[in-house]
Amino acid sequence: MLVQLSIRDIVLIERLDLGFEAGLSVLTGETGAGKSILLDSLSLALGGRGDGGLVRHGEDKGQVTATFEVGMDHPARLLLRENGLDDDGDLIFRRVQSADGRTKAYVNDQAVSVQMMRQLGQHLVEIHGQHDDRALVDTNAHRALLDAFAGLSDEVVSVQGLYRTWKDAERGLKVHRAKVEAAISELGYVRDIAAANLAKGRSYALVFILPNNDNSFMAGLRNEVRCAASRSYVERTSIRIIEVPPFDAAALTQALDVARLEKPSGVAFVAIDSEDVVEATDRLADSGIAVVTLVSDLTGSKRDHFAGVDNAAAGRTAARLMGRFLPREAAEIAVLAGSMLVKDHRERLAGFEGVIEAEFPHLSIRPVLEGRDDADRVDALVAETLRDNPRLAGLYSLGAGNRGLIRALKAHDGFRPCVIAHELNDTTAAALRDGVLDAVLNQDAGHEVRSAIRVLKARADGLTVIEAQERIRIDIFLRDNLP
Repeated sequence: MLVQLSIRDIVLIERLDLGFEAGLSVLTGETGAGKSILLDSLSLALGGRGDGGLVRHGEDKGQVTATFEVGMDHPARLLLRENGLDDDGDLIFRRVQSADGRTKAYVNDQAVSVQMMRQLGQHLVEIHGQHDDRALVDTNAHRALLDAFAGLSDEVVSVQGLYRTWKDAERGLKVHRAKVEAAISELGYVRDIAAANLAKGRSYALVFILPNNDNSFMAGLRNEVRCAASRSYVERTSIRIIEVPPFDAAALTQALDVARLEKPSGVAFVAIDSEDVVEATDRLADSGIAVVTLVSDLTGSKRDHFAGVDNAAAGRTAARLMGRFLPREAAEIAVLAGSMLVKDHRERLAGFEGVIEAEFPHLSIRPVLEGRDDADRVDALVAETLRDNPRLAGLYSLGAGNRGLIRALKAHDGFRPCVIAHELNDTTAAALRDGVLDAVLNQDAGHEVRSAIRVLKARADGLTVIEAQERIRIDIFLRDNLP
């Protein structure tokens, strides 16, 4: 029962302390006497909606404290215990309302969420108003009513005890797992996957769906998958590669559905941001097949993991390098992408634009050029841009097609812009040495493939992925630090 209600600086009340005895208590008064203020205050203390307008004029904050006496087996106490909260003695609910609209909630001087306070309050008080719902039609109360009608109070207590034991074990496991992952991260430990698989005798059928364009990064990615396939016997994997046309959502969707029918342990693919691809990915996940996106992510889908760099961070890094390389004077810069259909290119562009606008406002970005990662198309686009903009200050190539980019830059005999590209290979390394490129951002395709395989196997086994081990870093190469 409610034994005390204390109100400080709420509406018209500066200070009020009310004590209640067992039995019926009635508060009466004419309209405007403040009866509704008491009900609003009690509602606030039990997790009701807060409002800065409740604070008394001229004060920064108001406060309501409600104290309840309940038995040790009361549902509110059980709920406190289930959530690891102290339930000794009386239950004291305290709500602090700030004039700026913010609120803080406490139960027994322990900070809790307003939602938790509201759940507890529902076990303690029913406030009936002319148009309020009653607990009888509240679906959250139906189970308790049914258990009481069936006389299952002993069984309810038993199940609640088992539930608390389970939740305590679950919390303990979570703490232990966090400690293990922290130790693994600190020590740089890498699990011997081959030995573990050999001991289990498990074999994993994996499918990699990759674009068949001839840019060097995708060629390198396909080569890394083939190298992984050559180690299949040691790692107890069976890897199949399906190649699809680049930036073709329909072809990728069809390949994902074909892979699903094969019922492999896992599927990894370079994503295209398309509703059909999302649905095909979800069908894989719903079939119990582990799914990893490579290089380009597919948020909003049920994929298990993304193996790739933080593309927004890559774009921000390129922008900061570009801004520092160029003089602080008004100038234009161009951006060359593969296709805005892929999420990694959009994220890189967003990161790049954000830093340029915020930190280098004297630089303006021209409309994005889409080269489809095709060297000849990129060559033509860049040559035309350099010809039409003879004083172009900078060029950021956030996709592939670097051979066409470098061809166009070498053929151009006018003012040469600052150029930042992605993916270090023999072609871009030579361009760095020759001064054609100023910087190259690189992601390790081999690390991405190995990470994808680790994650697919772990998901197939129902194991937790160690995020620190799977993080893909961004490397920055200049002419001076080439390997």
